[in-house]
Amino acid sequence: MEDTRKEEVRELKRRLEHLERWTAELEENLTRLVERSYKLGMIIEVMPLLNSTFEMDELLAAVMESAQIVMQAEAGSLMMRDESTGDLIVKVATGPIKDQIIGIRVPKGEGIAGWVAQNGKSLLVSDVEKDSRFYPNLDQSTGFKTKSVLCTPIKLRDEVIGVIEVINRNDGLCYSEDDISLLETLAHQAAIVIERARLHKAVLEKQRLEHELLFARKIQERFWPEKPPRIPGVEIAAKSEPSTQVGGDYYDFIPLSDGRIGIAIGDVSGKDVSAALLMAAARMALRTQAEEGTHSLSEIFFRVNNTLYRDTSPEKFLTLFYGVLNVQDLTMNYVNGAHNPPILYNYRTGEMRFLEVGGTLVGMFENMEYEEDRVKLQKGDVMVMYTDGITEASNSSGEMFGEERLKEIIVKGERLSAIQMLQRIYDEVKRFSEGMPQQDDLTLIVMRIT
Repeated sequence: MEDTRKEEVRELKRRLEHLERWTAELEENLTRLVERSYKLGMIIEVMPLLNSTFEMDELLAAVMESAQIVMQAEAGSLMMRDESTGDLIVKVATGPIKDQIIGIRVPKGEGIAGWVAQNGKSLLVSDVEKDSRFYPNLDQSTGFKTKSVLCTPIKLRDEVIGVIEVINRNDGLCYSEDDISLLETLAHQAAIVIERARLHKAVLEKQRLEHELLFARKIQERFWPEKPPRIPGVEIAAKSEPSTQVGGDYYDFIPLSDGRIGIAIGDVSGKDVSAALLMAAARMALRTQAEEGTHSLSEIFFRVNNTLYRDTSPEKFLTLFYGVLNVQDLTMNYVNGAHNPPILYNYRTGEMRFLEVGGTLVGMFENMEYEEDRVKLQKGDVMVMYTDGITEASNSSGEMFGEERLKEIIVKGERLSAIQMLQRIYDEVKRFSEGMPQQDDLTLIVMRIT
């Protein structure tokens, strides 16, 4: 009987001990749960702030400040990945040495942060001195003492775009698995707001570019002639069809003394506002020199070239063909500044010439000399002046329309008027490149001696 009672007492003690252990574990888990709930609440509280701005610097600073508070960290940093090199760049930092490390680059794969970025996994290191992945350079250069580190990747669609790193818990304890989960939650929210900020920036940039392109297009169209000149015995047709982007195609008709007419066609480098402005500057410079009427075409090109060279950036230039038609003796003096050579064809003789005498690109080099040439025109001649948007139009196979197709249209167009020839060329180019986006302006001038 006594033995039975002793066994019951021992069993009761065991149960009480088990209950005490269970109660202690429950209290510990409850404490962890309360702490985790508190920290999650802090993350939730910071979300309105993260959603209140699209400014990337403000967003990153808010994320890092939240990470330091929630994780009870002595210091921390948010690094973004340089897409071109894979290096990590410290964008935001907290703690006693924050001003010393902002902008520092951590080489690709180096250190704990580099390992996390390269492997796309969180990493908890309780004692950095025992981990070979630790990158000591920052401590050595700043005097800061790193003891423990928790680092997690910031991911967008499984691609690592950065990392968040917190260092040394303020209470001296080590970070836990719960801390990893919390920091990963914050990193996930950071990825969302970073993506939102990037998309917002992209929308604003798109709107800015569209505004610039519209402005550039208006500049370009403002300087296109309303209609070709009407000259007895000469048919002239002209058209420029803009691409979806702003190109730098340019053409002009300049009335000169003695009934002569200047005909210009050119193509400015680039597809932006600066290209449109250079086109306007080239038009003004050429008109100013041509209308003076005191210089040869070679001298006009020399002056226009130097004007554009002085007034524009080195990467901006244009190709330019300028010819002066003398209706009295049916001649054309011209200079070609590296432009697509106009094609001169006579249907009676079958002779085809390319007007290529001149010189180099206009506005690229200073004090360039240009050679002038003269051609005699005859009844039945047709001259086609064009920009490279015509011959470089591509089909779905990547093949270009090319000069040979253009020549074939000209040869077969004996019975076509200037306007009909122009439209035939446009139609054939469009048919050839059907289904493909128009990458460049299509500019044509067709002149026929009747």
